[in-house]
Amino acid sequence: MAYLFVHFREMWTEKGEQVYFALSKNGYDWEIINDGNPVITAKKGDLGVRDIVIARTRDNRFVIMATDLALIKNIDTKYKGNIRNAFKDGSKAIAMWKSDDLVNWKYEGDVATLETLGQTWCGWAGRCGVVYNEKANKYVLVSQFNGTIIASADNPKGPFKTEKGYF
Repeated sequence: MAYLFVHFREMWTEKGEQVYFALSKNGYDWEIINDGNPVITAKKGDLGVRDIVIARTRDNRFVIMATDLALIKNIDTKYKGNIRNAFKDGSKAIAMWKSDDLVNWKYEGDVATLETLGQTWCGWAGRCGVVYNEKANKYVLVSQFNGTIIASADNPKGPFKTEKGYF
């Protein structure tokens, strides 16, 4: 058995806050892959990602979803040196990439935004998770939007609709 660790790195460079992979055969010893370079580089929105989740779709493909936020790269500029500004002005969407083989990834767009989920008042999208619920025949997205949002969609690309609002 092998394990895949999907993560981001906080760095002050263009390689920071992108999607990285590491592999392990035992869950303790990890090998960085892709020569330490990002596997996916965000090219839209805040130009960085955090709070990454990977899931398998019901058709045996893979999706990566992540919050659209480059906190470290933008802290001194866009966020004016104050993390509270990032809570207010950053992370407005959850982006998605799709792959058939865990090697080649295609950007699919934003699967949820503050606007599409009716949460424009809260200012922050973060820490997402997604699963396929067989009983409901839907993908379920759980995310922190200054609280917790539960949303569902017929496919992982969305559009996700809020099932249970802020709580």
